[in-house]
Amino acid sequence: MEQIKKTFYIMMIISMTISFVFVGWSIVSNVKYNTTDKLAMVDIEGTISENKTFRSVLDKLREFRVDPTIRAVIVRINSGGGEVAPAQELYMELKKLREIKKVFVSIGSKAASGGYYAALGGSRIVAEPGSITGSIGVIMKTTNYATIADRFGVSFNVIKSGKFKDIGDSFREMTSDEKTVLSGMVSNVYGQFVDAIVTERKLDKAKVAALADGRIYTGLEAVSLGLIDGIGTLQDVIELAAAENKMPLKNIVIVQAKSSEGLIEKLFAGASASISNMLADAIRNADISTDDNLKFLFQ
Repeated sequence: MEQIKKTFYIMMIISMTISFVFVGWSIVSNVKYNTTDKLAMVDIEGTISENKTFRSVLDKLREFRVDPTIRAVIVRINSGGGEVAPAQELYMELKKLREIKKVFVSIGSKAASGGYYAALGGSRIVAEPGSITGSIGVIMKTTNYATIADRFGVSFNVIKSGKFKDIGDSFREMTSDEKTVLSGMVSNVYGQFVDAIVTERKLDKAKVAALADGRIYTGLEAVSLGLIDGIGTLQDVIELAAAENKMPLKNIVIVQAKSSEGLIEKLFAGASASISNMLADAIRNADISTDDNLKFLFQ
């Protein structure tokens, strides 16, 4: 009987020890991976415009800003730019984020025009040697259907409150006064772009103005001109973020932000994955709009 009791007590002690060890390991593991060793990653791809995907990216950046488990954020950009205001909003959102934690921008195939504007909000900008960047400038296009309308005998009666109310009308020639007004808008926004580069890259304004004539630069050229910080792959940027935040690479958890499914993806939902992605990307990245919005766009 005594032997049975002794065996029972021994089994109880072993069982409790194992339980304490398991609980302790779980707590340590949870702390290790959920509070101190997370990097977040956000993708900015295609034409930058006011849409569901754009809003999803902004929401994720705001979430990461207040999430104490995220130590740093990596922004992967593969964009030739797009509409002015959304590109500026991305830039400003990244600036807010970098006040709280470091933001590392990794340029893929390109971060040109508005894509480069957005990148200026990061703490560091790194590109591949052959990445395309630059294209610093503003473009505005209008369409003129006047000749076609005349051919078919189509004309319009316009009643307006001021002479510039129908500026950019596609069914007549633009007047010299209208061109002056729109040129002034382009110059104003262009100045905002130049000023952002001067501020963020700590470059002389005259030097930036000389670089900002719309031309594109490779990653290597951009480094030598002071437009970006260095050359490296996405993996290099991950390792840089880990090193600067004293995070062991083997313990890092990458939190990948997922973009919300947009109209284009839904339209092709029934197609095979490869065809669906190809068609969606082609339409999303194409500049097929006919509006007269100002754009930071590399074409």
